Amino acid sequence: MWQQNMKIAVDVDDVLVETKKKFIKYINNNSSYSAIYSRLDSFYIENVLGISKLQLLAMLSSFESSSDFGDLRPVKNAQKAIAYLKRHHDLVIVTARDIRHKTITEKLINKYFPHTFSQIYFASNNHNSKARICVKEKINLIIEDHYEYALHCAVREITAILLARPWNLNYKNHHRIVRFNSWSEIIDNIKNYTGQRLYRP
Repeated sequence: MWQQNMKIAVDVDDVLVETKKKFIKYINNNSSYSAIYSRLDSFYIENVLGISKLQLLAMLSSFESSSDFGDLRPVKNAQKAIAYLKRHHDLVIVTARDIRHKTITEKLINKYFPHTFSQIYFASNNHNSKARICVKEKINLIIEDHYEYALHCAVREITAILLARPWNLNYKNHHRIVRFNSWSEIIDNIKNYTGQRLYRP
């Protein structure tokens, strides 16, 4: 499944940085709605809250305009894991973030993952757009939290890793999708398969 010298695409939100935890906290503190992160059984928060897509977009817009959005923190062990991958593979970012967040995204990446990613690609909200980018850029592996994005890559023969999140717990099996509980587990698996030294965060 894994190869030496892969070209790896990495998502930003909830893969490199903890976004939904911060967004849920923001919703709980700034609206009449409330949610518990561990019970997010859908990627689409509007389904969990029982609100419309327009209402969710309004909340998201408010969050993205707040200082909280610019103060996201790295996922546990992501920095060490990415530093290892950078030594052995070519890394790019493929994110579904809107291009209007280009500056704040680049600032975030440069702060926590400096001189690491050769390119940042901003996909649209079309579920196939990440897959199209990965095909065009000849990506071997994508690390994601969104099952549908992972599946669209997998059916195009691009291996996908799902970083475990409540909303991808019940993902459907596919021979090119594998789910791991943490960044350290991802690196352990890749190193064991390629015969490299075992990762210890």
